[in-house]
Amino acid sequence: MRSHGVFKTFIKQHWKRGATDDGKRVLGMYERVNIRNNEACHIEQNSKLFGNTGAVVLETLNEELQQSIEKSLKLSSSERKNRLVGANKIPKQVIVVTTAYARNPDVVAEVLLRAKGMCESCHADAPFRRSKDGSPFLEVHHIIQLSMGGKDTVENTIAVCPNCHRKFHFGA
Repeated sequence: MRSHGVFKTFIKQHWKRGATDDGKRVLGMYERVNIRNNEACHIEQNSKLFGNTGAVVLETLNEELQQSIEKSLKLSSSERKNRLVGANKIPKQVIVVTTAYARNPDVVAEVLLRAKGMCESCHADAPFRRSKDGSPFLEVHHIIQLSMGGKDTVENTIAVCPNCHRKFHFGA
């Protein structure tokens, strides 16, 4: 850890004399990494104490955003534009701790190959191809969500287009 302090001091001294954009970028990256490493320690400790409260916080943030959007849509365009003039341009950051699942890549591969480039819900062709390898872009969706006790198996998953995937999670 001591070497980090030496690095930071060196960069800050040179920054005072007029750092290049690259130097500023390096210092910014260092500070973000340093913060992230410290946060990771706190996250590990807090997750043991508080469990999966991050999912609740994230869900609440999303619900509040949706409610605010609904209110904004009811305003006139001029009212929205007036509000935009005084609005913060940089949104506040919120750190959220949540549970993620280490998915089985063989399940994903099998389901994507089974679909043969076609959404298994609406039966339309994949909307586009991945630039990386030209394969059809479909997403693998768990019929019974993992968070609800669903299994990460071929039988519990379908390959769907992004629209159908959003519909499964957010549609009526």
